[in-house]
Formats: sequence, C-alpha cells, structure tokens
Amino acid sequence: AAGLIHRDIKPANLFITSSGGAKLADLGLARATDAHEHTSMGVAIGTPAFMPPEQASGDIALDVRTDIYSLGATLYALLTGRAPYLAPTLWAVIAKVLSAEEPADPRELGARVSERTCALLRRMMAKDREQRPANIAEVITEIESLLAVMPAWSRTTMVLPVDVPRSGGDETIVGMDLRG
Repeated sequence: AAGLIHRDIKPANLFITSSGGAKLADLGLARATDAHEHTSMGVAIGTPAFMPPEQASGDIALDVRTDIYSLGATLYALLTGRAPYLAPTLWAVIAKVLSAEEPADPRELGARVSERTCALLRRMMAKDREQRPANIAEVITEIESLLAVMPAWSRTTMVLPVDVPRSGGDETIVGMDLRG
C-alpha cells in the first residue's frame, strides 16, 4: 500500500489469488513512511534471511528501498528455491547480510534466468540502499520489460519449495536489541 513500509516481505507472506495475482499479507510490522514514531535505534525487526543491511543493523531510517531489497530477496528465493543467505544460526545469517558478501548468482543454483534478471536482483539487493531502485515503479517497469521478452513457455507457473532452514534466519524478529 502507498505510504507504508512492510518491513517483513518474504515468501511466506506472499499469496497467489485464484485469478493468479499476488497479495502481500502480514502487515504486523508495517509502519507509515511518514510515521513520527520509529523503532528504537539498534533494534532490528523482520526476518533476517530477507532483510537488508540497514534493517539488520537496527537503523531507524528505513524507507521504500528497505522493502525493495526484501522483495528482491524474495524473488531470489522464488527463482532459486532458497534464501539469498544461508547459515546455521540466526546470528550467522545476520552477519552475512551485514557483510560485503553477495548472494550466489541464481544461475549457479540452477535458476534459468537471464543476465538482465540477475542484474535486476543485484540492484534490488544492493548492500548500499542508494544503489537500489528508488521506488517500486522502477522495479515494476523493469519486471514488465523482462516479461515482455520472455518466451511464452517460460511464463508457466511452477511451485518450488523455498529452502530456509529453521535455524537459518527465517524467524521473524520483533524487537531484537543489537545495542549490546
């Protein structure tokens, strides 16, 4: 919804309608983009496997680019069958999110996608939020452009399991204090 930051976009919060449209659920962590009340500095909320570095570090200055990163991580998971960062513990997932390490190229994980698709995912999941698309309209335009050149056979719907180990950061965190 316009004017909201979801803060917990992940595959488990996406639902496909009977007409084939996608709906985003679970607005429990959402807040208005112009909200005067913020999460306390140093407190991270969300799902580590799908949150951007600024959210994982407890930054309070979140904006639409936070959700763009999480949407990119979600698309990555839907294309590859796994989260962008896997690790045995929640803290190890957060460490990978905060590091300079980039996720594996989706094609290395068996995803049959174009270089343009990979480039869009890299932009959406850029560690530096200034490198991400500035708004969702940019993302939609690029996705529509990608879909326009895809062969018809590749547009069929496939359901892939998304492998996010229980200890690998798929838990939603509400109020994890990172200050000390």
